Amino acid sequence: MDQMKERIQSLPREIQILIGEYNAEHRMHTKRLKQEFFSMIYCVCRSCHTPFDKEFCPIDYFIIRKYALTCHWCSVDCFHLDTDKAEKIKCLSAVKDYFAEK
Repeated sequence: MDQMKERIQSLPREIQILIGEYNAEHRMHTKRLKQEFFSMIYCVCRSCHTPFDKEFCPIDYFIIRKYALTCHWCSVDCFHLDTDKAEKIKCLSAVKDYFAEK
């Protein structure tokens, strides 16, 4: 343990501060917060019913809220497996409209 402390102290001060701010216990809290946040923004995938827990696109939140979308797919494959054309068109139109405004 003393060797580790010496090695850290030999690093530049900025890096020592970053290492000191790291707290492994926060990782579990952060993971739970991320899952709760995703569950508020995304439902489960319409096709495979997998919950969203890995990736997030900030634009998704604005599109979902602005156009009141309730359809979500976790991948292009799941999107193509969905047979509800009306929902797919609604989602694609919302994305197109959102980017057309920008």
